[in-house]
Amino acid sequence: MTTQDTPTLTAPRSLMNGDDCILTTDEVAQMLRLKPATLEKARSTGMGDYPPFVRLGKRRVGYLLSAVLAWIAANHFNVDGTRVSPKAA
Repeated sequence: MTTQDTPTLTAPRSLMNGDDCILTTDEVAQMLRLKPATLEKARSTGMGDYPPFVRLGKRRVGYLLSAVLAWIAANHFNVDGTRVSPKAA
């Protein structure tokens, strides 16, 4: 893969202000290095452990950035298979 082939995800302007935003299936798939079809299948079958989504209409869904980041943090493991403890506040 060349530098030209490397996908980039540009942060929406709302992220610069610290606000939450809604991401598309394609954007979340890109963040997680998955195919969009993987997320679509997970939603329709309920199989697997993937970030929660929100319904935006009868045929449209999105993902809250905060929910995707929380899902990533909850699925963070050490090399030995133990969960990484959240940092103390």
